[in-house]
Amino acid sequence: KLDIEGSELDVILDVAYNYPKLFKKVKQLIMEIHSIENLYWHTGNSVSTTIADYWKMLQILECQGFHIMYSIKLTQWGNLFSYKDKTNGKTRSCCFETSWIKA
Repeated sequence: KLDIEGSELDVILDVAYNYPKLFKKVKQLIMEIHSIENLYWHTGNSVSTTIADYWKMLQILECQGFHIMYSIKLTQWGNLFSYKDKTNGKTRSCCFETSWIKA
């Protein structure tokens, strides 16, 4: 399980580029996927870079044989998992917990 406060994306990309054989040992992966706004806050990367990196991560996981088995929006603990969308003022979840399995 990866729960490393916004660094999940960096770790998956690092493993894919530097230690790709590690994916062969992993059968199931549970991790939080953070919203673009939340990742921008954590990393300072541009939105376009963050979106591109997310697509890379999803493609890497798919190429390694992983498929999403389960996903849930994290909304517990009051404001800890939510933020106000600057464009429309709506409350949004900052992250989702996802479970990936190899088919």
